[in-house]
Amino acid sequence: MTLTFKNVYHRIIVRQFPYGPTTTLSSMDAPVDAVADHFANVLFLIGAPREHSSLDTNIVVTFYVDSEPMKRNLNENEVQVLYDAGGPLKETFEQWAMSLVEFMRLMLFRLGMVSVDFADLLTVIHFSSSKRFRFEKIPYDDHATVPYDKHTGAGYRTLYSCVAGPVDLSLAHYSDLQSTLELHNPGCIMIKTAMTIAEYDPPMMMLLGEPINA
Repeated sequence: MTLTFKNVYHRIIVRQFPYGPTTTLSSMDAPVDAVADHFANVLFLIGAPREHSSLDTNIVVTFYVDSEPMKRNLNENEVQVLYDAGGPLKETFEQWAMSLVEFMRLMLFRLGMVSVDFADLLTVIHFSSSKRFRFEKIPYDDHATVPYDKHTGAGYRTLYSCVAGPVDLSLAHYSDLQSTLELHNPGCIMIKTAMTIAEYDPPMMMLLGEPINA
């Protein structure tokens, strides 16, 4: 199966199990007919049962967001993301899952000072053989130092990442993050990095990708 996507405004659908709401997110400039379209670039299934299978042909990429490791039979356009319980923010599973959704919203909806696009996400997924990802959200202690020392666990084989923060972010922040990721992940074969304005001060480093031990 080959990953493809329609040339439309990006949409994200979030479904929370077992009884949570289903939420649809669209870019602010999307026309009404695009918002009403059943097509979505990304579907998040948060806490879905092990036996759940998404066969919706209107979805390009499906993320199974799980609180604990479980075996899933993943198709080429499906990815499992496991809860990072040891993250520095000590977020609950629900908080962490919503941080992942917010990260994707920033990456797809907000024009960054350095941008990546949906095709970059598809490329990272394509080069990730296990389709089992990790997501980390790590705050900067100050504006000058990339907080990679707060990262725990194995390095990454693939990365879809960003630094998000106030308007005084500069290209130096982007360059430092990119250099740090390359230095500490020598086995990484694909890194796509963005920099965007967001309501984080100090900035936030966010990493989504396949660990080398996946």
